[in-house]
Amino acid sequence: MKDMDMIYDLKMLRPDKNTRLKSLYEKYVGRMDEGQRAAWDKFYTPIIDDFYRQNLQGKELGQLEIPALYA
Repeated sequence: MKDMDMIYDLKMLRPDKNTRLKSLYEKYVGRMDEGQRAAWDKFYTPIIDDFYRQNLQGKELGQLEIPALYA
């Protein structure tokens, strides 16, 4: 987990969060057109909000379960 980047590897982008690879990830999603980005946000925003709401720490992160809705 120490080498995993929450934003880059897990797609957990939020304006109030910073990681070492955030700017690189923002470049990737910044290449999307308006329709693609709207679809991306519609799908990922609930996942991201749920992830940060759980406030998982340490070993809990390794036990993260992805709900069937998202799988």
